[in-house]
Amino acid sequence: MKLGAIAAFCTLIGLAANAANASGGTHVLFIFDASGSMKKEVDGRPRITVAKEAFGNTVPAMPQSASAGLMIFGARRAKDCSDIELVSPIGSVEPGQLMFSVAGLQAKGETPIAEAIMQGARSFEKFQGDKNSIVLLTDGIEECNGDPCAAAQSVKDMGLDLKINIVGFTLDSRQRETIECMATATGGLYYDAADAGALLGALTEVTEAAVVAQTEAPPPEPPPAPPPPVEKARKVVFSDEFDGSDLSPENWEVLNANTDGYIVEKGNLMTISAAAGGFANPDLANV
Repeated sequence: MKLGAIAAFCTLIGLAANAANASGGTHVLFIFDASGSMKKEVDGRPRITVAKEAFGNTVPAMPQSASAGLMIFGARRAKDCSDIELVSPIGSVEPGQLMFSVAGLQAKGETPIAEAIMQGARSFEKFQGDKNSIVLLTDGIEECNGDPCAAAQSVKDMGLDLKINIVGFTLDSRQRETIECMATATGGLYYDAADAGALLGALTEVTEAAVVAQTEAPPPEPPPAPPPPVEKARKVVFSDEFDGSDLSPENWEVLNANTDGYIVEKGNLMTISAAAGGFANPDLANV
């Protein structure tokens, strides 16, 4: 399962690099949950160890043209809902440097999801009008009396065009319902990750989506239609209103007729020929 996720990771990050090189102005803030519940084990290892490993295997491969930042909650103090730290403001370091900021984390504190989202959103105020995303990696639900759904609506109302993407690590369906609304409200993505392999795949996909989906350049506007040509004023210099019936025999007199030189068919003159010399020549045939 890990091999499949890593293969998907390589393909998706390759797409991310190509797309991000095509356009700029893409900003991603990762919010990393280091709350006490991350001490619990999955696949025989602490969740936080698995999460740090997955983070280190995906985020550094982001294209350098995309600016990234990192916020962490619950890593410094137990039972403290204010333990939210913007470790790396957006664009302060290259994406690959963020892995070093999570390497030594220990799971200690609470899970202030709503407040972390609000603080994270304020990091994007100077990027208004750009392509902005939050990627939240969490194994729990709100523990500090916040309202994640209301927080997401407030973020949407800020007009930052900020998408909240969520990787729910080992969450059950009830827990998922309490935070998935944040992705729904802002047009972001939600991924379930039940174990280490699924976490690597989910974090890869949501990271790739935060970069690629937002850096795809819109189709170019079609070139404006050329103005219609300006027509010059016209005047009539010749008008031909010839009617074939005018060739009927009663309208013509053939002088110096030569029946070998003209044809009359059904009473109408079909063709006539004359020798050179001009009409002033009295001997000209078939005039």
